[in-house]
Amino acid sequence: MTTFKYEEVFHHFSDAIERGILVNGGKLDSLRKSAAHFNCSLSVIMQAYEELELRGYIRSVEKSGFFILHRKKENLPEPENYAHSLEVRESRPSNMISRIMDMSHRTDFVPFGATIPDLSILANKKISAIISRNAKNDLQYLNHYTDTNGDPRLREEISRYMLKKGVYASSDDIIVTNGCTEALYLAINSISSPGDTIAIESPAYLGVVTMLEHLNRNVLEIPTRADRGMDLDILNDVLNDNPLRAVIVSSVFQNPLGSVMCDDDKRKLYRLSENFDFSIIEDDIYGDCSFTERIYNPIKSLDKDGRVLYCSSFSKTLAPGLRVGWIIPGKQFQNISGTKQISGLGGSIIIEKSIADYLHSGAYEYHLKSFRKKIAAQTYEIRRNVEDFFPQHTKISTPEGGYFLWIELHKNFDSYELFNWAYTNKIGIVPGPVYSASGKFLNCIRMSCGSPVTEEMKEGIKLMGNKIKSIVRDGRDRPVQI
Repeated sequence: MTTFKYEEVFHHFSDAIERGILVNGGKLDSLRKSAAHFNCSLSVIMQAYEELELRGYIRSVEKSGFFILHRKKENLPEPENYAHSLEVRESRPSNMISRIMDMSHRTDFVPFGATIPDLSILANKKISAIISRNAKNDLQYLNHYTDTNGDPRLREEISRYMLKKGVYASSDDIIVTNGCTEALYLAINSISSPGDTIAIESPAYLGVVTMLEHLNRNVLEIPTRADRGMDLDILNDVLNDNPLRAVIVSSVFQNPLGSVMCDDDKRKLYRLSENFDFSIIEDDIYGDCSFTERIYNPIKSLDKDGRVLYCSSFSKTLAPGLRVGWIIPGKQFQNISGTKQISGLGGSIIIEKSIADYLHSGAYEYHLKSFRKKIAAQTYEIRRNVEDFFPQHTKISTPEGGYFLWIELHKNFDSYELFNWAYTNKIGIVPGPVYSASGKFLNCIRMSCGSPVTEEMKEGIKLMGNKIKSIVRDGRDRPVQI
């Protein structure tokens, strides 16, 4: 794995700050002095210092330099695994999606619920201008559907985009969908039938849990770790007794944990799919949401025989309301294309052509540079506030991408109680059990970090912290006093 020089400098300073070697209030060397010390250019040091500032390690003071910020002596540990009962079961999700989406539409709610990026960090002006221009120049765009599989130019642009991730897929291998949700639905429906068993991460994206319930699929929940993703040793152990049709997995910035599978685990999962003959449905919707410019290759980049059904969209990075996603379905192409034709005929020409124009212009890569910095800053600032205001033994994920935090509270805590209180007080969060087919994670919540942090949001975190302290019990089963 390639390590860039700025990453080396960043880790040098961040490790020293974490270990207390560089202490609160101390001053870092100047850019020029650090460049000389590390024998690199000023631009490398500037990038490293910028990353340190984004993640809350330092702050810059005009005409004075860079100063170290307070870090707690003991960093909060990441959430632990739960004791999982590895048995096939029907999916029984909570009916929560409608309430989460309702909160996202309301401007009077503190936006920690749905992972929808704020308008201020999206490329809405540029895309709106392209759509307006296309509508003005050719009214036929408003009068026809696209091809069944999507606008040819858009599929060509997606093909070139996927090549950067190590995926060799021509435009004829791609089907444009109504967001990643439709892509996942088509994938599940194409490779399985009611009563079939599908393995999922635990916790898993709540939309997948709901789809499996709707499609009458049985679910095998595989423990998933915040630091590396699905536990493949456990998956391997259960495969002999549990024939699977598919495994649904997010290898990069998994929702809700934010985990990233290492390359060795990606290869191991692919080998398991070959040995036990199951498909892999890969949800890569957050793949572009890294806090750095690093590109993470998906499992699809390993696919030799079309057994990986790759699903993604631009909803989390570009424009959620345009609903432009895609699937690279491999061996299931004809099956999914036929279903797509029956269910939707085609998409919106004006939208798909406009996204193609946007991608062709190179504006997407330029937008991602700014977008990644903003979501990193937002996520780490919200995390710092959670550290400050939640109970002392709270456990919290430390993602390197995406824009959400998985938070584990005391083992006796009821996140539904907190959710109902928060909803009444117009604070949006998501309770942990909705990320499980069997209702696990009652003491966990997920918080979205898709919006710039305001004083109202900080106050919302403080209020939640006080509420949690008033209802949680400590290790001696006594109420925690505020």
